[in-house]
Amino acid sequence: MRSILLSLALAVASACTAQIVLTDANSSPQPGDVYVRTTGQYLDPGAGGGPIYTYDYTTLGSSGGALDTLRFTSPSDTMWYNGLVPGADAEFGDEVPYGNAFYYSGTSAGLELIGELEVGSTYIMSDPRKELIYPCTAGTSWTDTYSGYVPFSDFTKGGAILVNSITLCNVATPSGLFSNVLRLEIDDSFNYIGSQFFLHRERSIILYRKPGIHHPVMYCVRSTGYDESGDPIPGLYGEWCQWLQADMSTNTQALAPTKSTWALLQNPVEDVLRVSGTVRSNVANYRIWSADGDLVREGAARDLSTGVLVDDLSSGIYLLQCGGAAVRFIKE
Repeated sequence: MRSILLSLALAVASACTAQIVLTDANSSPQPGDVYVRTTGQYLDPGAGGGPIYTYDYTTLGSSGGALDTLRFTSPSDTMWYNGLVPGADAEFGDEVPYGNAFYYSGTSAGLELIGELEVGSTYIMSDPRKELIYPCTAGTSWTDTYSGYVPFSDFTKGGAILVNSITLCNVATPSGLFSNVLRLEIDDSFNYIGSQFFLHRERSIILYRKPGIHHPVMYCVRSTGYDESGDPIPGLYGEWCQWLQADMSTNTQALAPTKSTWALLQNPVEDVLRVSGTVRSNVANYRIWSADGDLVREGAARDLSTGVLVDDLSSGIYLLQCGGAAVRFIKE
């Protein structure tokens, strides 16, 4: 049993240049990994000077943000998303049922996303997306195409990913300074296609990986949606950053069952947001966050059962947080 505490992962940057290599053993997610993550506003700071460049995100600590917990499980576990995609080594999903879930397979050649569940649709990747190639070090780059399908439907998802820069650096997050990490700059372009549906998305991603931590310690995204004519859809633009909190561990414990028993009654949402199930009596408030990390609505948790008006919110992607669980929803 092995535990990684933040105090061991964070260190003052050394004046000498380290050779950092990501491998399957030190970077692929494993069942039992648990990470607490904050989602907040977007920031892409310039590199600070020194023998190794430092990227400083510490100002995000004053902006608040939504917390969620990533629990990587095995296909044989009993979470609501387990076992839906054959061949996965590690899986994680939203703590609230019927949200999003991701399915990974790691080998000595690289880490692949082999399946994804989005808003009720499970995409099985007939051509997986290469998240990492191993060994991965400063100067590594790659391109990869990927495609997936929803069984028993005509819905497909496919695109191309370009990892165009990997740099050795330090990164200062609101949780502390991680020294000798790899910064990856990624462009991801993909389409959702159905018989009467088309959506194109472009994502620009910056992430920071440190060996021994099986998830990026910092993750920054800009995402834009386009219709079939190539025109941007304003409500589908979003930008946000995510960073890991101090209480993270790898392969340390059996998974505790989720404490949340509520789920969205419908997704997408038009005018009223409702949940089914039970919101625990000791949970006081819910919060709704926009895609760029702004708090746009807060109220009594009990109101979620009767319905919360969201007709004044702009169309787009939001995060509902209540009782330690969070789920993304689309506002039409």
